[in-house]
Amino acid sequence: GSAGVGSMTRRLSHATSFARDFFDVEEIGSGEHGKVYKCVRRMDLWPYAVKVLQRGVVGPHDREEVLQEIYAMASQGEN
Repeated sequence: GSAGVGSMTRRLSHATSFARDFFDVEEIGSGEHGKVYKCVRRMDLWPYAVKVLQRGVVGPHDREEVLQEIYAMASQGEN
């Protein structure tokens, strides 16, 4: 249906944005929800770890889980 097309379009848009914004991409891990890549952001030439989810965030429960993971990672500071 059309919902599938919208989801596919968003995923392609995010993939294009990722490829445009980062280089020297290397997969460093994967799990149940997605993959983690080590890469360098073109804008500032700083290294980053970027987690790419296999599926989109659906509903408030998914959103809360993603935000909790972001907050947990951010609280670890520079490593």
